[in-house]
Amino acid sequence: MTSKMKQLLDNRIRFIRILTSFSLFVGIVMSFNLWISDRTFPLCPVSDFIPASPVGMDVFIVGLALLLLGGGMISKHRMIFISLIVVFLLLFLQDQMRWQPWAYMYFLMLIPFSFKLDNEKLISYFQILIIGVYLWGGIHKFSADFIDNTYLTILMDMFGLDSPETIQSLGWLGYSIPIIELAIALLLIFPRTRFLGFVGVVITHLFILVFLVCIDSNTILYPWNIAMVLFTGLLFYKNSEPMRIWERQSNLLRVFNFKAILLFILLPALSLFNNWDNYLSFKLFSGKTHLFYICIDNAHAHLIDPSLKPYYWEPEGLNNGVMISLNEWTLDELDIPFYPETRVFKKVASSFCETNSNPEIYIFTEFDRGFKEGPLEVFRCEDF
Repeated sequence: MTSKMKQLLDNRIRFIRILTSFSLFVGIVMSFNLWISDRTFPLCPVSDFIPASPVGMDVFIVGLALLLLGGGMISKHRMIFISLIVVFLLLFLQDQMRWQPWAYMYFLMLIPFSFKLDNEKLISYFQILIIGVYLWGGIHKFSADFIDNTYLTILMDMFGLDSPETIQSLGWLGYSIPIIELAIALLLIFPRTRFLGFVGVVITHLFILVFLVCIDSNTILYPWNIAMVLFTGLLFYKNSEPMRIWERQSNLLRVFNFKAILLFILLPALSLFNNWDNYLSFKLFSGKTHLFYICIDNAHAHLIDPSLKPYYWEPEGLNNGVMISLNEWTLDELDIPFYPETRVFKKVASSFCETNSNPEIYIFTEFDRGFKEGPLEVFRCEDF
């Protein structure tokens, strides 16, 4: 590698550090309620033995995280990033709702800066992370669930189509979306095809941003989509160096590359068998994630916190009752979608059961595909 190329890669990694710190900073500010304890939506800790931060202390910890991220934008001092890792490990352990895919990716991108490593040699680590996002994002969309849910929303909300015949005739075109994402992952691997991959990234994220604006939801994903274009440009655009995963690497760099392959390439395959979390596998807009509701009959609805009334839903076919959509609740209060895992749902359900003198009034439902589409699983308080 020439000294000029070494300097170029070193500059790219410096901008990766600045961009990652800035993007996580923006994400926390946009979803501030997610990171504090004083909120209506219950915290879902990894273990019941992990206490929540007291009111006041929670804001201090988030403020410290933001201060450290600000430091990470202007300095590469290792102690800044070591402190960041400690603070975010605490925040992630206190609440699984914080395991959003963007936060997970940014966190893993910040870890190498807490070690003494040659910047230009880290490039492959970050490249593996980005490739993994597109690889599994594409794989998970190869399903009828994506066509029947997300793609249908695209046709109706983005293009204004409402004719069932027209929508059905265009169904096959929906599979071009996962094909493009998979193609991006493959094109980014090889130096000669990276320009095409980067063009695909730009077009894909512009499309996603327009889609998000059309559905007027999940605004937390706006900065992540912009950041993905910038990350890809920094890591792949006009980078003719091949990926170096094992050769000429220190043992520590090999550990980092193996960690990237494990977490972003290999372990997400377990999600195909429901043995790895959906969001940690980048199962986004796939139409496959479950939907979660809390059901209460009308006679007892007055016992529920009045602040939850905006999230009441009375679907056709549900008699004498209301449902609380956890996804609508978290999008409104925390500015993020509900973390779609059964164990997290049970944590939320348990908090309702423990704080109400009449726990028998609740029915907790988990739908595989949506209300009335089934299958579904039903829980009562006695099940916890």
